[in-house]
Order: sequence, then structure tokens, then C-alpha cells
Amino acid sequence: MKLILFLCMFFTISSLLALDGIFLGTGPEFNMNSHENFAGGLGLYSGFDLSQHFVLGLKTNYSYNFKNMSMLEVAALLRFYPFNQRFFLQTESGISILFENTENSIKFLGGINTGWTFLMGKKLFIEPTLRIGYPYLFGVGVNFGLYFTPKKNQIVRNNSLVLLDQEILNKQLLENTKNEKRINVAMEKISREIINNTLEYNTIALINICSDNEFLPNYIIDKLEYQLIYSGKFIIINRRMMDIIRHEQNIQISNDVSDSSAALIGYNPGANIVITGSYAKTETSQIISINVLDVLTAKLLLKVKVELS
Repeated sequence: MKLILFLCMFFTISSLLALDGIFLGTGPEFNMNSHENFAGGLGLYSGFDLSQHFVLGLKTNYSYNFKNMSMLEVAALLRFYPFNQRFFLQTESGISILFENTENSIKFLGGINTGWTFLMGKKLFIEPTLRIGYPYLFGVGVNFGLYFTPKKNQIVRNNSLVLLDQEILNKQLLENTKNEKRINVAMEKISREIINNTLEYNTIALINICSDNEFLPNYIIDKLEYQLIYSGKFIIINRRMMDIIRHEQNIQISNDVSDSSAALIGYNPGANIVITGSYAKTETSQIISINVLDVLTAKLLLKVKVELS
């Protein structure tokens, strides 16, 4: 009966927490869950990383003094890695069910656990632990565990990528680097077209780049702004000033800003040319398109489209 209850507790914990990015551990322990002699038992626990320093989880432990007394513990745990992601301090709080002869009783459980995490590759770990508290007084054990790889998140422990396969990370970094180079080459081509086909000494306002990507618009505008300033042929209106003017006049920029709206935005700070554009990505191609507009007429003066190769 006690073993069945213990297993039920464990499978409940596992079903709640055995998801991607979660870890599961088990291990033997000797403790003082007894009026006399040591008690031996087995602990099971599961948890998930809240951050690089905090872990939240549940645990259950069953111990027996090899005579007439056994105890089942069920507790919540909060673990803290203060320094190097190996040494940890852990608080535990829950209940302990005492089985002694024919009598059963329930007591409050509380204590502090400390230990050291030894990483064994990307997923396995070993943890020697020492705990003190009530009603078990103290316990010494060794845990063996397994990390379940997350789909999106990564936690770095001791400079090792425990929760994200290094090969996948390298491929992502390589792809991002290649894409950045493609964008840089494309922006050089676009900048040359604008510089060679636009009259000198125009005052230019760079308005926006339409894209589903959160970071690329600012990156593309930065590259274009730098090339135009470096050419020495144009006056570029500071984007911070543009933001202030838009805020004062309550003008909102959206991804689908019209040519006339872009021209109006550029007119206020004194530009006679505005630049808008878009970045589009499909399964087979990436295209950057830039429009150069006359502020007074909203007429399209130049359109440059480059496909990233």
C-alpha cells in the first residue's frame, strides 16, 4: 500500500512536469526519519528552470528504518544557484506521512537542501546532496537525473549548453551570419543606386521598412543611413528628431504606411525626399525593396529592388 502511494505521487509529479525543458531525478538517501537507527530510502523529483539561477519543482521521498517505521514525504522545492550554476541551495516545504506499526500520522515538512550538480554531457547529471530539517533531522543522498531538451529555450550552466543541442545552435548562428552578409551586400547595391540617381544636396528622411521581422527594419535603415551620410551628397534628418515630431503631432507609423502619409511625415521636419521600403521573405527568396519619394508631390522618383543571393 505504501509503495503504491509512493508511485502514485511520483507519476503525478512526472505527468505535471515531464515537458520540454524540464528535468527529472531520482536517487537513494540515508536519513533520520526514525526514532532510532538510520532509515534508507529513495527520492524522486522533477522541476523546471525559471531562469539561470532559480528552479521550481516537486519531490517525493520514501524511507524505511528496516524495522517498524516508514515515512512518505511530498514537498514543493525552490532551488537557487548563487554562483557557478553547480552549487545550489534548495528550500523544501510540504507534508510527511508517518507509518509506525499500525498508526499513521501526518506532519508538516520543512527544510534546507544543499548540493553540487555534476554535468555528464548535455542531458545527464549527478547531484550529491545534504539536507537538514523537520521531521527527518538530516539526510545524505545522491541523485541521478536527466534534462529534457526544450524546443525554444536554452539555459547555460557552467558554460555548457545543457538544454540546447550545440550542433543546432551552430547551424542557427551560421545561417544568421550568412543572412547578415547577404543583407549587407544588398544594401550596398541599393545605396549605390540611390546615390547615383538622386540629385545632390537633397534633404532625406528615412521613414520605415515594412517587414514581419521585428529587428530587420532598423538594421536595414541603419545600413542605408550610414551609406547615404558617408557619400557626403545628402543631408539626412536625424531619426530621433523624426520620432519627436511624430510624437508631438501624434503621427503613427505602421507597416502599411501610404506614400502620401510618408511624404507628409517627411514634410514636417523639412525633408524634400523620403525613403520607405519593405523586406519580404518566402521559402525560396528574400527581397528588399526601397522607394524614393518626392515630399511635395508624393511622386515615386526611384524604386530599387534587390533579391538576396
